[in-house]
Amino acid sequence: MDLFNFLVAHPAPGADVDLLNVFTDVRRWMSSFGEIERCGGRAGKVISFNEKKFLADLSQGKLEAIELYSARKWPKDDVSEMLNADCSVIFTDGVGLMLCAHESQAGLVEIADALLMMESIAGICDYAYGYTESRAYGTGYARGIFMPDEAHPLMWPRRSEACNWERKRWASETDAFLRDVFPVNLFSALKIAALPLEKRQALESAMGAFGTYRRQGELTVWTLDGQALASARVKLLGVGAIVA
Repeated sequence: MDLFNFLVAHPAPGADVDLLNVFTDVRRWMSSFGEIERCGGRAGKVISFNEKKFLADLSQGKLEAIELYSARKWPKDDVSEMLNADCSVIFTDGVGLMLCAHESQAGLVEIADALLMMESIAGICDYAYGYTESRAYGTGYARGIFMPDEAHPLMWPRRSEACNWERKRWASETDAFLRDVFPVNLFSALKIAALPLEKRQALESAMGAFGTYRRQGELTVWTLDGQALASARVKLLGVGAIVA
């Protein structure tokens, strides 16, 4: 099974998002992997990428999201066009940014470092996280929906984990929670401060005890794996800090 690295970044509530600036940043990242072959069109379909037309539609408000895709990985019609690429970007006002790259193309920390260089996103980012998953499930997870695949069948017992964060978002309750503990986690100072005291203290304790963390710009970056990740997850589950 092919594995992909995902980085999901949520803007701060009420953040002023400039889609043209976002496009400039994510286009630069996508171009590091080769040509952009396809994009999201006005009808919600994935179409051939024409930069001049895409920019015109974006500047005229005809597009509410940014979707960019590298060359097809598999023959056309074998899988959904949205999943048929080694690298892709999706940005929507509600969910935020998803960066995706096949594990052979970029590692999680490498993608997180790329995010930190994107001024249009890093400057308004409230919370972000990186994980490794199958293409379909990982893409659905980023968007808050369960997309089954061979590794995650329709009746997979943990399928609700893909949707729980989106339910909290619709209820305007995400300020009080973390989605989970991931190999890469990024927090703004406002995100940490918004957590209830017991959860905030547990997070700060976990960051000091497990993995490594650093401050970069306006964000705290916490990386961990293996047993450290498992132990941190148990600690934060114990105080009800994570949704999953």
